[in-house]
Amino acid sequence: MTVDQLGFYVLFGGFALTALAETLWPRYAWTLRERAQHLARNLVLWALFLLVISLLVNWLLAPLSAAARMHGLGLLNLWPVPYWLAFIIGFLFADFSDYVLHRASHRFRALWLLHAVHHSDPRLDVSTSLRQHPLFFVATLSIRALLTVALGAPVEAHAVRDVCGVATSHLHHAAIGWTAKGIACWQRWIGWLIVTPAAHWAHHDPDPALTNSNYGQVLSLWDHLFGTFHPPALPTRDSGLDALRDGRWQTVTGMLLTPWRARRFDRF
Repeated sequence: MTVDQLGFYVLFGGFALTALAETLWPRYAWTLRERAQHLARNLVLWALFLLVISLLVNWLLAPLSAAARMHGLGLLNLWPVPYWLAFIIGFLFADFSDYVLHRASHRFRALWLLHAVHHSDPRLDVSTSLRQHPLFFVATLSIRALLTVALGAPVEAHAVRDVCGVATSHLHHAAIGWTAKGIACWQRWIGWLIVTPAAHWAHHDPDPALTNSNYGQVLSLWDHLFGTFHPPALPTRDSGLDALRDGRWQTVTGMLLTPWRARRFDRF
């Protein structure tokens, strides 16, 4: 099985399994209509993202990767680095670069206006993991592509890390009714290494102090190292952003126009 095939199974199979788990152990008491509407809106936004990302891959990422391989570009190609070491460095670098870009998207207003579309979801479920403004991916993945070429790590390292990122993202946003005991077990056994769902719930809390914490997607190492980790707990309120909670921000049109309409808010 290739990495691309594994990514396909994790994306679609993981989505289906997580959606099933949400149905069996629901976190919210919402109606079938409410849930279907929520899924539909987020999936339409995701379809637009797929269109944009396919263009980005064909026009930017693929040519850059081909040029890097052909000309031996990147720091790791300056020395005879063993493949296994280059793979580990590439995996860690990909995860760290996502941490940095995620943190930057909360600090710099232009990126935050785009990223706020993801955070404006008042109820997290597996489809929230796919709810991103298409232009947000254009900005962040373009930067990530340039950093990848500059490092010169194996393409497989970045691909494997991104497959792990898809799997964790499904779990992080899943509307599964974890108990306090379950959260404690998650955190005790793997929370020191992997970002747990409850840790990411804190990141989606409307409280700015919590929103600006727990930026990691796969490894929790970076949040611990740079002081942005917040201990997880059961949420005391819904997720989302208070200024963008109204229904008009939740439609497909509302999400696409959020970066422009939300400029009037000093904070949200």
